[in-house]
Amino acid sequence: VDLLVGTAEGKRTFSVQVKTNRKGGAQSYWLLSAKAKDTASKDFYYIFVNLRGHEVRPNFYIVSSQIVTKDLVVGSGRSTGMFCFLRNEIYLEKWETLNA
Repeated sequence: VDLLVGTAEGKRTFSVQVKTNRKGGAQSYWLLSAKAKDTASKDFYYIFVNLRGHEVRPNFYIVSSQIVTKDLVVGSGRSTGMFCFLRNEIYLEKWETLNA
């Protein structure tokens, strides 16, 4: 967990894991450890970030851990032994997911 976040009213807290990609690297997926397949929780979210250069705002993809766990793909090649979450534009800038 990278962040512990709470609502303004203090009625709810949740955990956030942040994963980033950089310009020039893989931009279509994020690598996760095998642990990710077992960490689904209604109070745990991922924020996947695509860094796009110094002068360009990054893209943020907000996804619940329940979706990530269900949609993980086994890595291959240099990513063998890792799991991948593939970029999907339906999660782009879905900040309201954190209020669900």
